[in-house]
Amino acid sequence: MVNSKSWILEAVEMRKQSLVMVFLLLLSVFNLTLTVLPENAAADTLFVGGGGPGNYTDIRSAVRNATNNSTIYVFNGTYVEQIFIDTSISLIGEDRGTTIIDVVAYDSVIFVDVDWVNISRFTIIGKVDPNSTSEFINGIEMENHNNCSFTDIFFETRGSGVQLINSTGNTIVNNTFYRSQYGILASHSYENVIAGNNFTSNKADGIHLSISRDNVIALNNFSSNEEDDIHLFSSNSNAIYHNNLNSTSESWDDGFNYWDNGYPSGGNFWKDYAGIDSKSGPGQDQPGSDGIGDTPVTILGDTNRDRYPLMNATSPPSPPSTPHNFIGTAGNRQATLTWNPPLFDGFSPVTHYIVYRGTSPGQEVFLEDVGNVLVHTDQNLMNGQTYYYRVTAVNAVGESRKSDIVSVTPFTLPGPPLNLTADAGTELVILNWSAPADDGGFPIENYSIYRGNTSGGETLLGMVDSVLTFSDTDVMGGQMYFYKVAAISSVGEGPLSNEANATPLARPNQSPTCAITFPTEGATLSHQVTIMGSALDPDGTVQEVELRINDSVWMQVTGTSSWSYIWNTPTYPNGNYTLHARAYDGEDYSPIVTVNVTVDNEIPEPWEEPTQDWLWMVIVAMVVLAIVLVLAILLYYRGRKPKPVMALLPGSPPLDFQE
Repeated sequence: MVNSKSWILEAVEMRKQSLVMVFLLLLSVFNLTLTVLPENAAADTLFVGGGGPGNYTDIRSAVRNATNNSTIYVFNGTYVEQIFIDTSISLIGEDRGTTIIDVVAYDSVIFVDVDWVNISRFTIIGKVDPNSTSEFINGIEMENHNNCSFTDIFFETRGSGVQLINSTGNTIVNNTFYRSQYGILASHSYENVIAGNNFTSNKADGIHLSISRDNVIALNNFSSNEEDDIHLFSSNSNAIYHNNLNSTSESWDDGFNYWDNGYPSGGNFWKDYAGIDSKSGPGQDQPGSDGIGDTPVTILGDTNRDRYPLMNATSPPSPPSTPHNFIGTAGNRQATLTWNPPLFDGFSPVTHYIVYRGTSPGQEVFLEDVGNVLVHTDQNLMNGQTYYYRVTAVNAVGESRKSDIVSVTPFTLPGPPLNLTADAGTELVILNWSAPADDGGFPIENYSIYRGNTSGGETLLGMVDSVLTFSDTDVMGGQMYFYKVAAISSVGEGPLSNEANATPLARPNQSPTCAITFPTEGATLSHQVTIMGSALDPDGTVQEVELRINDSVWMQVTGTSSWSYIWNTPTYPNGNYTLHARAYDGEDYSPIVTVNVTVDNEIPEPWEEPTQDWLWMVIVAMVVLAIVLVLAILLYYRGRKPKPVMALLPGSPPLDFQE
């Protein structure tokens, strides 16, 4: 008979074990979910395939319903569809080998038309539609978009595995490009990372860059591509290192690019490289091997070289690529350096950065390990001295190639001029000073002169050349003036000097001058005459002009610099006269000028009153004349015959007169 107590204990123990197993199973599923799904899948995840409730049956439907930052998780299966992505999403397959997009099409299998798209863990097979006029179909195509990543994808297409056009900051990592036309075809694309990929049996180039720059191509494997492993056309400043390349004759570069990662990181492994390794060092001229071939590989197309070809094939991780966007900014006795992290960390996190410095280009030496920062300020420098800098990134594997050189010339504004003095003269102030103790790193080009009538009230008077003296002649005697001076270089104007003041002396007054221009010396005058002249004050203004005739009182004339006076000479007796003239400037009279003239007006005979005898004679003559006249009248009438006259009485008949 089974003991009931022991049976109960055994049942409890089995129940505990079952709970532990369930917990471990749930934990495993949870861990598997964390492993399979990306980190940002928690907020909004859509599922395709898998048979779960609410799962989409095709990828396109899930993409159409996704929102920005969504994750679309695609379960294993074969999906026959073309996909257009215009939302920033993560498209993740369950397993690269069994999550397949296989389509016969006339265009790209996946067309990305937005930034920030992540695609990973798929096999993409693109076959050309026999009814299409196109001979090529791309796996993923993207134009004018940035910051996308394509990882862990197997491409087999009749066109390019990935085609980038005018796209920047994308990563294409750990993919396989097999029997496509081109593995990766990129044009006008910048700062993209192509790393850890396999390019095998492609019908043209493994990687083809056209008019592209600042891309990183590292840790890729190339084999059996029918044309070039890497072909760079009109492309510059791209970094190509730690790749396993098929042949030294199967790459092409007609631009200027970096085919190694500096020393000791090295360049690329070339399967047919025939050089030896017996030397070491940056110049490969020191005893002892270092895993780097002693002779460089010349890249076909131009003069590019892999300076440090590797003797053995490479595998991840590797040293990072060079920090980019390295900038130097000058300051007062300092240089501030900034940079961005490497585009590619070599599959190992960057741990710190090293700054190199020199006073001539190409001679930079170790300056400081600055840690894992992106800015460094180099202090206690000499203003005016040019410094040259480079920076490298370091991870657990090694150090990157040195960046391009940036030059910095520390500077500051010039200091204040020293020992300013002001010396007074007659209507003149002479300034003298010494040059600043520190010109700020650039020559002094000018000095600014400031002047005011009160202390601290100086304003800009003008600028002079790089001299140490100035004469101010635009001053008034007896007025105190205050001065300061500032130095100017190509950087700008420095602070003001000490203040100096002076009171210029007043210039003694200069007497005016006066002249009589008409009449001239010895002239003879008559009737009404206009006397004319001029006056001038060399240091002021003529206030008035006065005229005097002989010893008469002074009379004010009309005008000053040009003056006149009307003289009515008939009111003066004929004779000799002296004309005197003088000018007055408000302080002094001019010397008196004189002109001697003669007045000569015609004098009429004077009228005299008749005497008394003469008057009686006139009276007698008039009486005699009157008597003669009377007698003549009488004689006239006596010589005529008179006619008879009869008085006519009333009623008498008329008389007939006959002679």
